[in-house]
Amino acid sequence: MPASYPYSYMVRSYDQAGYYELQTLLMLTAAATAVWQWRVRNQRAFGVLFLSGALFQAFMEWLLLVLGLRGAGFHLTVFGVLLSGPAACLFQGLVEGGIFGVAGYWLIHLSRPAGRNATDRTAYAGLLLLVLA
Repeated sequence: MPASYPYSYMVRSYDQAGYYELQTLLMLTAAATAVWQWRVRNQRAFGVLFLSGALFQAFMEWLLLVLGLRGAGFHLTVFGVLLSGPAACLFQGLVEGGIFGVAGYWLIHLSRPAGRNATDRTAYAGLLLLVLA
């Protein structure tokens, strides 16, 4: 983006500028949730789902890149840093797969007896509001 464009570092906008910045913040929130569940409640499944979701998504992105389905010169820009190739695939795996893994498992966890408490429901509702904001 040209330097004269005043909104090139916005966290959220309705075009692709800012998409991966927002995803990065959500990924950090999902990682913090996984660490919190592990340290406070001794539930390692959140961390396992975060890592497996990130690895599977990164692998899928890498396959798309290797098979030529990404297009020539595919790259991402995150906070002004240009990522391409395997680095872009790994980053996409973290910011998309990690979030999906934790959010999906947490939703299922809320339906189990161990997750039926006000703290878990309030935290999940807070994160949903963060996503929608």
